[in-house]
Amino acid sequence: MESLFMSILWSLAAAAMTAVLANALTTYRKRREAFVLPIVGADTADINALKERYVKEADVLLREGYERFKNNIFQVITPDGPRVFLPRKLAYDLKPFSRHEASGMKALADRHIGHYTTIDHESDIMLGAIKIDLNRNLGNFVEHVEHEVAHAFETQFPPCDEWTPIDLHEKLLHVVAQASARIFVGYPMCRNEEWLDCSTRFALDVMVGGEKLKHWHPWLRPIAQHLIPEMRRIRSDHQKALALLLPELQSRSKECENTDSTPHNDMIEWMQQRAKKLGDTSFNSKELANLQVLTATAAIHTTRLAIIHALYDLAARPEYIKPLKREIFEVTKEGSSTLRKQHLTQMRKLDSFMKESQRHSPPSVATFQRKAIVPIDLSNGFHISAGTIVQCNTNMLDEAPVEWGDPNAFDGFRFYKLRSKPEDANKYQFASTSYDSMQFGFGNDACPGRFFASNQIKIILSHILSNYHFKFENGVVGRPKNLMFEVNVLADPTVKVLFKKIQ
Repeated sequence: MESLFMSILWSLAAAAMTAVLANALTTYRKRREAFVLPIVGADTADINALKERYVKEADVLLREGYERFKNNIFQVITPDGPRVFLPRKLAYDLKPFSRHEASGMKALADRHIGHYTTIDHESDIMLGAIKIDLNRNLGNFVEHVEHEVAHAFETQFPPCDEWTPIDLHEKLLHVVAQASARIFVGYPMCRNEEWLDCSTRFALDVMVGGEKLKHWHPWLRPIAQHLIPEMRRIRSDHQKALALLLPELQSRSKECENTDSTPHNDMIEWMQQRAKKLGDTSFNSKELANLQVLTATAAIHTTRLAIIHALYDLAARPEYIKPLKREIFEVTKEGSSTLRKQHLTQMRKLDSFMKESQRHSPPSVATFQRKAIVPIDLSNGFHISAGTIVQCNTNMLDEAPVEWGDPNAFDGFRFYKLRSKPEDANKYQFASTSYDSMQFGFGNDACPGRFFASNQIKIILSHILSNYHFKFENGVVGRPKNLMFEVNVLADPTVKVLFKKIQ
């Protein structure tokens, strides 16, 4: 027993010493490669106050940086150290680089210390399944997803025969998870409550566990990760996901022995086929389960938040509800009321409202971020060394083109009107990325799941608009102010929306 105890102590000591050396080297490099750039709030003597401001009001800090430095690069002091922010115009310089040269995923993983939280795991199999297979098959899933959405509302929402307060953050989490799982793991797995709980809990454990681990000195994190409940749960989340998926995978394996079996058209199947095509012998059931929870993490929470923002905007501006209901009725009145791919395409007013809602309440005020994998020289002469993370200050509404109209006003049909010209009919869509719309990123490494997100949001919003009346609870005046956590834009979770079923 004593020898076992000593062995554990020596292992911990070795891990700590390795971390100390690694951190010392990293610190040395960072000092050597420090940027000589203006710092927003440099006149503030208390550096901890600056860090706190970044956590609670990064949007205000970035506005100050924009107004003071305009088209120049600046730094912001954060709890993770200084961060470099580029003006929007320099996004063009980074646009051509591939994810192997300037990676958005690596930048995100670093923010959430991904080598500890397990999200620093880029996969050609996962990316191909999303970018090619998922996008190619989206139209085939509209009816299936609508069916799951209806089932989730029936089972998760109260009857709402009278005005009923709904916690949208809680209820829509399940709705979005089930709708997404229909494509990711298929039916009936998409209704497995344990799977839905595992796939949604993992993201929360990553975010909370990562933030808690950041409070520890980098030298101590190899040990501290074992002391934080959420960090320990991340490992059990992966194990649980594998245990839940194994029976489904074994069942499918038996089906494959039958030459008459029909292939499953879902993310499991696509990932398996891509692994075979690539000849990836390391791809196994464990890796598939890991990729599934990572895919769910990328899809569920951002989609839910976009829906909540849109519902807050509708409840604050009820004049948009009637024309949106009318549009949904008009595009679905021919034939059955079941949604089809073409119906979603024809919902131009809803698409416009979603885009305007996202313009005012984006997932982040710095949606274009990249970690330089290779050294990069910008057109203004600024050198980005490998390993550096840069972000674009992407939410300055003033930078909108003149033809968009008042950039600071909320115009839900702004993009519907812009698309009225025949030559612009396919522009300005919710999932479109451009220099003026970077909510999903920009360039080669833009979000590959944005078309999927667009469909999911439209299906869920059209279900709500077709089946419910809704309004804010008494006492809520105007649009509730968003909350900030660093650059992330969050809808106020304390706000309740009242729902009443349309009879």
